[in-house]
Amino acid sequence: MFGSAQSDEHLMQRGSRCVRPVCEACRISPGGYSQGVQEAMADFGAHESFEHAAQRLSRHYPVSISDTTVRKHTLKAGQKARATQECHGGVGALPAQGAECVEAQADGTMLPLLGFEKASPSADRRKRRSVHWREQRLCVTRAQGSARAHYACSMEGVEALGHAWAHIAKQSGWGLDTQIHVVGDGACWVGEQARQNFGRHCRVLVDFYHVSEYLAAVAARHKPADKNWLGRQQSNLKKGRCEKVIKELERLEEPQSEPDELAVARNARRYLGNRRDQLWYDEALRLGRSIGSGLIEGSHRHVLQQRLKLSGAWWLPENAKAMSHLRVALANNTFDELFPLAS
Repeated sequence: MFGSAQSDEHLMQRGSRCVRPVCEACRISPGGYSQGVQEAMADFGAHESFEHAAQRLSRHYPVSISDTTVRKHTLKAGQKARATQECHGGVGALPAQGAECVEAQADGTMLPLLGFEKASPSADRRKRRSVHWREQRLCVTRAQGSARAHYACSMEGVEALGHAWAHIAKQSGWGLDTQIHVVGDGACWVGEQARQNFGRHCRVLVDFYHVSEYLAAVAARHKPADKNWLGRQQSNLKKGRCEKVIKELERLEEPQSEPDELAVARNARRYLGNRRDQLWYDEALRLGRSIGSGLIEGSHRHVLQQRLKLSGAWWLPENAKAMSHLRVALANNTFDELFPLAS
C-alpha cells in the first residue's frame, strides 16, 4: 500500500465481499498509493530525475518507491495538465476594463527526443533507437509592472499555442482597454499569432538584442576600425531613426555575387527592412515598455530546460509533452489543481 512500509491491516467481511476499511478511508486501492503520495511523486519527479526523485521520497517519507513508479505517476499528472490546457474554451467576452498593458512573448526551444525505427518485433529495440531534436513552443504573459506571469506551451503547432496564448493573456488582465505589448525575435509565426489572437489590441516589437546581433555582424566585417559604429546604429534605432540605419546598411550591402551566408549587410538590411513596423523602440522606451525578450528567454530556462534538458536525458515525444505541461502547471501555481482534495 505504501511501498515497503510494514503494518497490519484489518480485513472485514460484508456478505461475500472483503472490506478493507483503511483503504476505503484513504481512498486508495490495494497495492496503490494515496493521493498525497501520488502528488509527492509528481512534485519530486517534475523537478529532478526520476531516480533522484525516488531517493528523495524515501528520505523524507516512510515509503520505498521505485523510479519506474515515480516516472509513471509524474507523467500521468503531466498528461492531466496537458488535457486541462487543451480543454480551455475560447477567450470569451473581455471585461470592459483591464490592465493598462499586458506584455506577451513567445518562442521555441529545442528538446531532445527519442524514437525507434520500424523493424520486426524480434529486432533488438536498442539498435532501432534514433534521437532527434524537436521544437517545444512556450508563451508567457504578464501585466506591466506585475511580477506574476502566466505560461502555456504546445508542441502541436502555432495555432494551438496562439489559442493558449490568448487564454493566459486574459488571465494576466487583458481587457477591452488593454494594450498587448508583444516582443519577439522577428519570427513570422510570432507576429501572425499575435495579430490573429490579439487583433487590434496588440503591437509587435522586434527584440532589440536580435537586431543588435545582425548589426554586430556587419560591424565586425565592414567597420572593424570604427569601434562606435554599432553604438551609433543602436542609438539611432532607440531614437526612432530606423530608416537611417537601413540606408546605412544599403550603403554597405555586398554585391549580388556574394552568397547569402556571407552577405551580413544584405541579411541585416533585409531583416530590418521587412520589419519596419516592428522597430518602434523610441515609443516603447517612452512608455516604459520592454524592448527585449528576456522574459521568454528566462522562462525557457526555468520552466522547460531546467528539467527536460538534464544531462543525458532523451524523451519519448508524448512524455516530453506531458513533462512540459507539468512544468507549466508548476510555474502557473496550478499544480494543486491536478490533485483536488477528496470530498
